[in-house]
Amino acid sequence: MWQVRRFAAIGWILGAFILLGAWPAAAGNYVTTQISTLGGAYLGLFPKINGKGEVAWAGNYFDSPGLYLYSNGKVKQLTSNPDIQNFDINDLGQVVWSGLVQSPYGYNIFLYKNGGTTPITTNGNNNFDPSFNANGDFVWHSYDGVHAYVNQCTSTGAVSTIWTCTSYSVLNANGNFINPVINNLRQVAWIIITQDANYNLLDNIYLSSGGLATIVHTNSSFIPDLGYTDPLHSLNNNGDLVFSASDGIWLKKSGAAAQKIATTANRSYRPRINDHGLVAYVGDSAANYTAVYLYNSASGSQKITDNGTYPFINNKDQVIWTNYQGIYLYYQNSSSRIVNYGFPVYPTLNDRGQVAWQGEFSGDGIFLSRPVSGLAGAALLLLE
Repeated sequence: MWQVRRFAAIGWILGAFILLGAWPAAAGNYVTTQISTLGGAYLGLFPKINGKGEVAWAGNYFDSPGLYLYSNGKVKQLTSNPDIQNFDINDLGQVVWSGLVQSPYGYNIFLYKNGGTTPITTNGNNNFDPSFNANGDFVWHSYDGVHAYVNQCTSTGAVSTIWTCTSYSVLNANGNFINPVINNLRQVAWIIITQDANYNLLDNIYLSSGGLATIVHTNSSFIPDLGYTDPLHSLNNNGDLVFSASDGIWLKKSGAAAQKIATTANRSYRPRINDHGLVAYVGDSAANYTAVYLYNSASGSQKITDNGTYPFINNKDQVIWTNYQGIYLYYQNSSSRIVNYGFPVYPTLNDRGQVAWQGEFSGDGIFLSRPVSGLAGAALLLLE
């Protein structure tokens, strides 16, 4: 669970850059637009991008409160509620979020689709961390369990004994839940924090498939830095699960037992897995920075940079990361800087190579960087 931080305005960057050309393009040929200046919401936090290049983000609490969606060159404010706890966007252009309500007081789940917003919960029961799959199904957690909303039913009228077709159902009703995620197979992974006999906190990684939830791994709990936006686990659409634990990074391939793939204790940033089973993760570096690694089951881990954070991998096997110099893209054993901007944070990458990112921790803007053709040498359009 994360909480949108209430930053005061520290300054903002003027202007929008013209978008040229169309995907695909060679790595490095990118143009950048500050999309949070379009239609208001000039500040912004925690962007997420879908496969069509639509971007959702939370506004700055004081200056541009609410939740925003960039689509087809325009920005729409989905809600003016300043207390957005988390949100997600899918390739259908739907947005789901957790927002504070006053009566009954607490956080409810809301869904934006087809131009309108529908409340999914009305109990104010502190519902947090909604997460989509590509089919419009989503999961979230509250104090009474992990919940699932199924967008469409099978021809038999029921997906499984625990899923319902018209509303939502509880997958698990015990423990302190963190960050449920769902894949296109409707498998769900989440963390429950419990205590052992000596009152030590433990992380229990759960995976539910067809209604049967099993513990994948248990280890000493370690709440990461920036855990409100970077969950400790990632689930691909083949049922492969990668997760951080206090004893390293683990990978559970579908149908197999979990195996440790890295001994790094750096859990500040989520390991991410794509549908080919490649994992990007953060580890230690001899250069006194955090390094970014790429793992595959055939050759193990390969360090792709000595200086990087916030790695993200897409299903084209492209990896991005940030550092104090900008955003970098790694593809086919080569890396290049695609954005020249100091200390960008929270980049997200779609399968078209488009990158949405936040300018610095102050939330001074949401930016969209797109690969274009015929722009050799024109990648660094955004000046520091």
